[in-house]
Amino acid sequence: METWPVEHRVFVYDAFVKSGESVLVTQQLFRRHFNIGHHGAVPSRSTIVLLVNNFHATGSVTKKKPPGPEKKVRTPENIDRVRQALVRSPARSA
Repeated sequence: METWPVEHRVFVYDAFVKSGESVLVTQQLFRRHFNIGHHGAVPSRSTIVLLVNNFHATGSVTKKKPPGPEKKVRTPENIDRVRQALVRSPARSA
């Protein structure tokens, strides 16, 4: 699935609501508004429906964060800690 900028997502939601919830009209308005040619990429039916459903569920057009713990930050302290662990146990996988 292609990642659409927030500006495009907001336009898709507005166009979908104004068009009476028509995916086809939303795609046509999107193509016209952003001056996209006949074979240019526009949001698919599933993308539009997913975006609208996410907006109704969360009140936001931005993407949801993936589940799970947050990624660790590469700080000099963390890098040094890993380096020391590898020196103590060189057979251990990094």
